[in-house]
Amino acid sequence: MADPMLTQIPQTINAGDTVKWTKTFDAYPADEGWSLNYRFINSENNFSVSTTASGKSFVCLIAAVDSQDLKAGDYAFRGVVTKTGESYTVDEGKVTIRPFFSSQTFDTRSPAKIALDNINAYLLNSKNLSASQYTIAGRTLQRYSMSDLLRLKSRFEMEVSKEAANEKTAAGLADPRRVFVRFGK
Repeated sequence: MADPMLTQIPQTINAGDTVKWTKTFDAYPADEGWSLNYRFINSENNFSVSTTASGKSFVCLIAAVDSQDLKAGDYAFRGVVTKTGESYTVDEGKVTIRPFFSSQTFDTRSPAKIALDNINAYLLNSKNLSASQYTIAGRTLQRYSMSDLLRLKSRFEMEVSKEAANEKTAAGLADPRRVFVRFGK
């Protein structure tokens, strides 16, 4: 069964998937010489998506072979129509690109979960040198005092718990932090 044509950029794109959508702008019809180009950008990467005319509409396509090279992350995008020296922004927003599943591996844990796992590994075996020092986002943890480690462990446990609760509510499940009380006779 063919995918129905989207009319908006999806909020989430899986790298390696084909992404196709149409856009129509009454003031800038494709059949009157207007062209549309999308630009996606974040702090580390950027890429463009050109479109083709289909009557008054524009067909936007990111081929699977092109999307598999996209770097995962949150991107801002902007759609701009142009025609003989005129240029107008007609669409903008944000999109999340998820990593391409290939033969390579990647760590799906959040930074808080990685930190918590490393603290727990160190507490279980303080002679484990791989756990006694690590770096996340330019910050290094190296031989903290026991009280500092326990304080950090508590903080990261709360953060990981909050992430898990947010994932459950996003999936439509009950919020585990919410407690219901019934008062009866």
